Amino acid sequence: RMSIWVEGAYGTGKSHAVLTLKKLLDSSNDELKEYFDKYSDVLSHDLYSEFYNIKNQERKVLTVHRYGSSDVRNDKILMEYIQESIIKALKENGFSYFGQVGLKDAMIDWLSIASNKNYFNEIIHEEEYRVKFGGISADDVLNQLKTWTADKAVQELIEKVSSVGEDKGIKPFVLHKEDLKTWILDVIGKNNLKAIFFIWDEFSDYFDLNKGNLSGFQFLVEMSETQPFYLCIVTHKSDIFFANL
Repeated sequence: RMSIWVEGAYGTGKSHAVLTLKKLLDSSNDELKEYFDKYSDVLSHDLYSEFYNIKNQERKVLTVHRYGSSDVRNDKILMEYIQESIIKALKENGFSYFGQVGLKDAMIDWLSIASNKNYFNEIIHEEEYRVKFGGISADDVLNQLKTWTADKAVQELIEKVSSVGEDKGIKPFVLHKEDLKTWILDVIGKNNLKAIFFIWDEFSDYFDLNKGNLSGFQFLVEMSETQPFYLCIVTHKSDIFFANL
């Protein structure tokens, strides 16, 4: 129950190491055995057994990979990218549930702000969205999100709203960190996952940009102590980030 920090100078194989780890977690049993047979002189059979047991449990470990953090200037962006990357990985792995319950609450909060609602209303009355939304208003969307209880109907509406956000570069479904924790646990539970293993390569820039406030990062790392969410960051030598602390 801990997160992982991989560090080293340029060219030391950090990215290759974490991608290999991801591939081993995602691979078939035959691919796993082939890899360990190939490197049997340096990899132990006990390690192979550990990987095999993890991969062949009833519940799957979802691996997530993200690269670069040069624009993560605050906690809001950090949480947004965590959420965005998990949703992308769920879709790539064929899952149909990506936390619609939590997303619905976030959309309700966003649309409850008058300026956001007016902007959204203008968008869904554009020709390309009018048919998709059936000509309803942003007020109708907000009321349906608040009152609908049928899972399929709510899911379809959330997917429509999400598509607008993706097309227009707006994020009506970004969660705050406490809500993000609830959302991650909901995603794990509803998809019957064993855990989420989140690899974030080239994370060095995050520390340069957020030297005075690491609370969001600390929140994510501390989740690993009690919840099946594990963060694996990859940076250059860490002493340069904390030399003055």
